[in-house]
Amino acid sequence: GGKQFDCTVEAGETLLEAALRSGAPMPYSCSVGGCGACKVSVTAGSVSAPEPNCLTDKERQSGCTLTCIARPLTKVSLEIPS
Repeated sequence: GGKQFDCTVEAGETLLEAALRSGAPMPYSCSVGGCGACKVSVTAGSVSAPEPNCLTDKERQSGCTLTCIARPLTKVSLEIPS
């Protein structure tokens, strides 16, 4: 919806945990990388996410990640689907 939320991801936290703590309206359901409800596009920076997970190779190559399992490697910007 064009809103921007800034937050700091604490050590050991996932992107989803940090975003929810900051009040961002994040989509999610399972929190274990199996359902895909928390899929976002990484528009800047890089993240690490364990595999296997429910993303396809094409989704990963296009910059998608799952916030419930992803942890930032650098400062990141995400596009959250509305």
